[in-house]
Amino acid sequence: MSRNIAKQKRAKTTFHPDYPLDSQLGEVNTKLTFHVSLSRQDLKSKLHHRWLFNGCPIIPVIAKALRLTVSGPDLIIEKAKELHCGYYCYQNETVPVRPGDIIKRKVSETAELQMFSNCSIVLSCLPKAGSSGGGTACPGPYIGFADYNNSNDPSGGWYFPNGGQAFDPADPNHTCTDTVVYHQGVPFTNRGCNTATNDIPASVYPYHFTIYFKKTVPPVAYPLKLLIT
Repeated sequence: MSRNIAKQKRAKTTFHPDYPLDSQLGEVNTKLTFHVSLSRQDLKSKLHHRWLFNGCPIIPVIAKALRLTVSGPDLIIEKAKELHCGYYCYQNETVPVRPGDIIKRKVSETAELQMFSNCSIVLSCLPKAGSSGGGTACPGPYIGFADYNNSNDPSGGWYFPNGGQAFDPADPNHTCTDTVVYHQGVPFTNRGCNTATNDIPASVYPYHFTIYFKKTVPPVAYPLKLLIT
């Protein structure tokens, strides 16, 4: 086989996950379950099951530390916290019955878990590294961001029928210049970007929110607070 990747043979089809897996927006301190629906053929086969959290296999020591329960195609979080925010994926492999049996592996889509607290609405999302931006227009240069999606609504957004506010609760006095809160509504001109509080105009359309990180990207879930009036 050629060591030059460009010269290696490629499959004629692109990769597609074998199972759908929905992202979730969960409430803090509640029980959450990620579930994968196996096919009839899967259920007839002897399988090894595995779940991954942020790309890392959930081995027993990790499951114990995060208080997760892996039960075949189910991943159960008994009491969800912000530390559970991140990306989950399911995998399985067939167990060979006879010598020479081929091991087959299947994988799910990658789902994201975000959290909220009902004290107003405080969302928690795991930031992503990725630099972009430039010039003086907000948000300007940044090295990471966090998108706050509402997995419980088909639009993925949040509704402010009477307006409201959005801000970084980790910086209540608005003295930090490292984070920038951005909101986008409908039409495209209905948007805002600020290092302090964003005033959200009343609208029948949903809003989407992003926090941009200009200096450092937090390694854990980061909060965004919404006040819906």
